[in-house]
Amino acid sequence: MLVTRALAPHFTHATGIDPSEGMISTAKSIPSETPNITYRTGTSTSLSFLPVESVDIVLAGQAAHWFPQPSTFHHLHRLVRPGGAIAFFGYGDCEFPQYPEATRILREYAYDETGKRGNLGMYWSQPGRRIVQGLLREVVPPTRTTQKYQAVERRDEDVDGREQELGEDESGGVWEDVQRSEYHPGCPLEGRAERRDEGSFVLQKRMRVMDIKEYIRTWSAYHGWASDHPGQKKRDDDDAQQRTLGGTGDIIDQMIDEIALVESDWMDAGHEVDVEWPTGLVLATRK
Repeated sequence: MLVTRALAPHFTHATGIDPSEGMISTAKSIPSETPNITYRTGTSTSLSFLPVESVDIVLAGQAAHWFPQPSTFHHLHRLVRPGGAIAFFGYGDCEFPQYPEATRILREYAYDETGKRGNLGMYWSQPGRRIVQGLLREVVPPTRTTQKYQAVERRDEDVDGREQELGEDESGGVWEDVQRSEYHPGCPLEGRAERRDEGSFVLQKRMRVMDIKEYIRTWSAYHGWASDHPGQKKRDDDDAQQRTLGGTGDIIDQMIDEIALVESDWMDAGHEVDVEWPTGLVLATRK
């Protein structure tokens, strides 16, 4: 809903959509300086409350990895005006460019299914997590070229051997000017230089170690893990923003303890760290 509020001042009207009634109720309860917002429950394929060809742009932030394909693009094609656009963006796991070992350990904890580091990886919902980690490369708006290719594969040829041309209804709605851009933080440990495509966006924030722990605890995989491990409670940082290495704690405390063994700065829960996220952006226009 933050995306809706950010865009609303630039449009006559903005509609924020989420499948969760709870999220919609929360959004409605928060005061806004932009009165031109409506909130509705819905999904990418259940938007019948919006008139045909009434939308200038459909923007999805950290959501497109859940959209069914190609049905989403068929439904959106009906709603977007000719010349309008779709813009989907997402981001992968956070990285710590100044602390490459911390990035490596975080990744090992996030996707471990062996039990060596707590099995957090088994709690991710797939294929959604794979798609978002791939920065939405699997999210593919259908174009005239791809639709023709699919048609040739699923249809017999005409008697004279020519390809059959797809009609607009048969195509399910085609998109033009499909563009992709990605941003990747540099990682010396992997010999990976920073990559910043034209049109990409950078997502970064300076965070304390204690805040990084709380951010990771918002992961859906962590909630699944915590539900299965009710006896392992998170360890509180004391008032001096210091913590003692070891002792009780949950899987995130254990991960930070392991990072602190190789990155001593992380022993201080108040230590500030530059955090960056790899990002992906998919754009397309309606013909």
